[in-house]
Amino acid sequence: MITGSYPVKRGDYLGGGQVSSKIKETLRRLGITSEIIRKIMIAVYEAEMNVIIHSYGGEISFVIDDDKIEITVKDTGPGIPRIDLAIQEGYSTAPDEAREMGFGAGMGLPNIKKNSDYFTIHSEKMGTLLKILVFINSDKYFSNIDTCLNVESEKCKKCLRCITRCPTKAIRLYKEKIHILSHHCVNCNECIRVCPTKVFDLTNYEENKDEGKEKVLVAPSPWIASILFSCLWDNFEEVIINEKGLEIYPLAIWEDVLKEKTFEYIKNNGKIKHPVILPVCPAVLYWIQTEYPSLIDYIAPYLGPAETAVNSFEKQKRVFYIPSCPAEVCAIHGNKNSDVNVSFILPQQSIEMILNTKKRTTGEKQIDKIYDICVDKEIDRKIVKISGVEQVKTFLESIEKKRLMYNIEMVELYACHNGCFGSPYWVYEPTVARIIFDAFWKEQKIKYKENKFDGIFRVSTIKPRKGIRLDEDVRKAMMKLSEIEKISKSLPGYDCGVCGAPTCLNFAEDILMMGENISECPYLNIK
Repeated sequence: MITGSYPVKRGDYLGGGQVSSKIKETLRRLGITSEIIRKIMIAVYEAEMNVIIHSYGGEISFVIDDDKIEITVKDTGPGIPRIDLAIQEGYSTAPDEAREMGFGAGMGLPNIKKNSDYFTIHSEKMGTLLKILVFINSDKYFSNIDTCLNVESEKCKKCLRCITRCPTKAIRLYKEKIHILSHHCVNCNECIRVCPTKVFDLTNYEENKDEGKEKVLVAPSPWIASILFSCLWDNFEEVIINEKGLEIYPLAIWEDVLKEKTFEYIKNNGKIKHPVILPVCPAVLYWIQTEYPSLIDYIAPYLGPAETAVNSFEKQKRVFYIPSCPAEVCAIHGNKNSDVNVSFILPQQSIEMILNTKKRTTGEKQIDKIYDICVDKEIDRKIVKISGVEQVKTFLESIEKKRLMYNIEMVELYACHNGCFGSPYWVYEPTVARIIFDAFWKEQKIKYKENKFDGIFRVSTIKPRKGIRLDEDVRKAMMKLSEIEKISKSLPGYDCGVCGAPTCLNFAEDILMMGENISECPYLNIK
């Protein structure tokens, strides 16, 4: 049996959702199915916000056993005058301050009822007592994802930036060695971006040796933007074709195709969940599989642009690809929908290619010939772009808790700020580079229309990742979780990262699961 209890403060709108997030982490460690976790999260979140908005403060506690979780919500008043009205959708007595912040729509108790297997409520002037019961079961099927990061631990100076910045807490530093927990890692660029000594880099898979084939280069938009700042595009293409035999195809072709196919999908399917998430950033997809698996059904059922691009050519061609992050390497290398063999040109090599080619072109630059930089925002189609790990996390949590305050048809989520333009591998300021490329692409994309590239429907179903599940057996997982919590209580709770783990709870888990020594905590000997 696992138990827990958390206080809830009156009017703490900014802190709303903390209790539901903590219970979610507990359930994930036990391996509970994603849909059940989401039901519980919504019910607890609504109960938590009700306490914040309507009461004088209270407490949320839970008890988990083999087959169910029971949640008790108790506040200190002033009570609910008409429970029969309160459980009706749209009925609200929320104060103006709550409504101004987007709360108080009258869906609290109705959502709790909808997401509970059983619930009771009793209220009087001294307070309200709410009990929620949800039956639980564990997940059995998972997706395995490789980590496409190369790590050189000898370069590490122990600044701990990677440990504290990793969005999924996948990095450890024990015994002078960096460890990547593959079941956590989403292959984003965050550790590469913050590391001052270049400990992390892309894994470079061995290049295929199919000589004699026509060569095709799939080029990401930020790489093309780098060319536009350096020389004329037509001159660059001519040199690359003549000297290297590479025919360049911008990745933007397949990004546009994906949007069009997804708009058709939305138009022809009336029962799909909104907002539809475009699979443009594989790091975000891996993140959803890892920490937000209940949102998998929101992802458009197509391969991402990178995977689609390398699968759009005949096997008689030799395909080269320039990745912007480990996630793209992982998505292409681990794609089970195809047997296409792809050669990677690492970003450093691609920049050298630009510098070497620039020497054999005229002194003119494409950027000097771009005058119209008024870029379409596609507002009429209700498409929204969100970038950066903090912003993406906030958005995913809002969907998970059903707290979106606006109607969105489609959303593009990127782990890097300004999408791939914000990758640490590209040298130009990402906002400017994106604007320049978009202006260039408005004129260039017409010549690629005749190729008639199409989207590729995803054959393999996206599954949740095993993540931080402690054991296949729920009972054993509960025993391990109890032991981890016991160890965690003996630690100082500073979450400083000095021990090599991002938080004390992570360190306690590593002590039990990885055999790490509690003496690595430097504060335990301080009196």
